[in-house]
Amino acid sequence: MYSLNPIRVGAVAAILAGVFIAGHGIPTMFDGTPRDLDSPALYLMMESIFGAGYAALLILFVSFLRLRTGRGTNVYGRLGRVGAYAGVIGSVCIIVKTLLIVVLGATFGTQAVKDIMVVLGALY
Repeated sequence: MYSLNPIRVGAVAAILAGVFIAGHGIPTMFDGTPRDLDSPALYLMMESIFGAGYAALLILFVSFLRLRTGRGTNVYGRLGRVGAYAGVIGSVCIIVKTLLIVVLGATFGTQAVKDIMVVLGALY
């Protein structure tokens, strides 16, 4: 049976994360107001792209951890392992935040997105 190689999975995830996160940032170079909520559909699409980038980043962190723990060796040491877990936890938190914005924004509209941004703004 074919097994996925953590190096290849991590490389593809890194490329996808870069493409999605860059794709999220490119429109802000041309628009003076990156947090413009005049078009809720556009804003929710941009948040979805941002979340997809962090989902790919989460896959990258998991493949890093799998690369060393699959062989039974701990080459990263304690600090490297703590850093990788911090990356996993941070990515999961951003994915949850993005899912909240997209789902509640699509359900309840622009005012819900503004309220969520006020509440979650302190967490950044």
